[in-house]
Amino acid sequence: METIVFTPNTLTVIAPKQQGYEVPVHTVYYNLRLGNRNLTNVGSSTSTSIGTTTLNPGNITFQNPVEVFSIPMFVQNVEVTLGGKIFITFVEPFTLNIGEHTGAITFRCFGKLYELPITYRVIVPKRIKMSPKEVFFCLDKDPIHVDRSTNAHKFEMRLTMQMKSNSLMPTNTIVQTYEYLSYRPVVDVYPGDEINSFFETNYATSYFITRYYATKVQVEIIEYNAQNEIITYGVLHNLYFLPGKTPKAFPFLTNGTKRRIYDRSKIAVSALYNSPDLAHFISKDDGPTAPTIPPIADPNSWENYKVMNWTFERLDVIPSGVVYRETTIDFVSVPMPNGSQNIIHLFFENQNRVMDWFSCVGEVKFTSEFSHLQDETTGQKFGSLETQTLILHTGFILKEEIPLINELIKSNECVIQIGEEFYKAKPISQKNEIYDTEKHLYAMEIEFEIKRNAR
Repeated sequence: METIVFTPNTLTVIAPKQQGYEVPVHTVYYNLRLGNRNLTNVGSSTSTSIGTTTLNPGNITFQNPVEVFSIPMFVQNVEVTLGGKIFITFVEPFTLNIGEHTGAITFRCFGKLYELPITYRVIVPKRIKMSPKEVFFCLDKDPIHVDRSTNAHKFEMRLTMQMKSNSLMPTNTIVQTYEYLSYRPVVDVYPGDEINSFFETNYATSYFITRYYATKVQVEIIEYNAQNEIITYGVLHNLYFLPGKTPKAFPFLTNGTKRRIYDRSKIAVSALYNSPDLAHFISKDDGPTAPTIPPIADPNSWENYKVMNWTFERLDVIPSGVVYRETTIDFVSVPMPNGSQNIIHLFFENQNRVMDWFSCVGEVKFTSEFSHLQDETTGQKFGSLETQTLILHTGFILKEEIPLINELIKSNECVIQIGEEFYKAKPISQKNEIYDTEKHLYAMEIEFEIKRNAR
């Protein structure tokens, strides 16, 4: 029986010798030519979690039907579909010895055999260490410790990030690879520094919404020798990352641990869906539209790691006239100053990419600045541009609220509510002017640029 060997390349698969590592199914693509019912190879796309290999058997042609005649011991299953695709599933590498295992898959078609040579290379697994946490904050400097192999010339950190803004949106998968050259025995790498830049801004405001999901990350560390061959591989699965640093009021995502509230203050808090502290806080809302947090059956589900943003009016949840403590936040009730009519509500994105809040009963002043377009030679005017500015005097605030105001000033955008009017604004203050009175109270002025047509 005639045997034809697929040339010129061999399909090479690389996997670490560790239990539980799943080698992906490789797919070799073929094109079924209906004219003469020949099955002609047109190339392939194969990949592993470690590297990418390509297979080009040339222009070997054989007719349907195709039968799998034999497989090597390190191949678990081979399937040939009517659509002209060949799926190859490999055994788990922990069952094999370290080193190269060679063999071939043989197909039979109308009296001819076709061999597909395969090399299955089992490499040393890499042990990488990272202190375990339920959720990581990107900028907390949680390192991965990489013990360098003696023959390692370089290593790569490959991040596979799964990101989603809400339950209705598809998952966005981003893969980034970072290369390191180092000859130190132990190297620390910080995946959070890279992950933090991929979070998107979501300025939507609502009573109870999903702000975003914690990014689900797979971290792979791959070592290479001087010949650029893979020598070790390690992987960490299902790490969850949130943007920024661990907030001072964690599990609530805010640094405002002590803040003033008025009877009609609007308050916004954010936390992970599975946070018992958020569920406890929400249970105090006895209003007709109070949200609920049904438990997720699977405790490891990604749904537990979505960040919820809850906005409510103070009197629906917090009693009037008391200092109220909710886990890590002190709410200090203060009376409305004489002559004050409206509470000014400010909602802004904090360092954890959630809507934070601040309310005051200070004064506001609107100003307009004009720039004119004109010909410098003739002086002829062609038009004018108007920039509207809002200056907010906060009134007296707590000393503990000053860092919160600083974070407001650093935010990219915010929403300001004055009475029934809403303004989309950009903080543009260059400094926070603090006035220390004899009573040790503080006040600040904040300047905003009002976005036109955003009222």
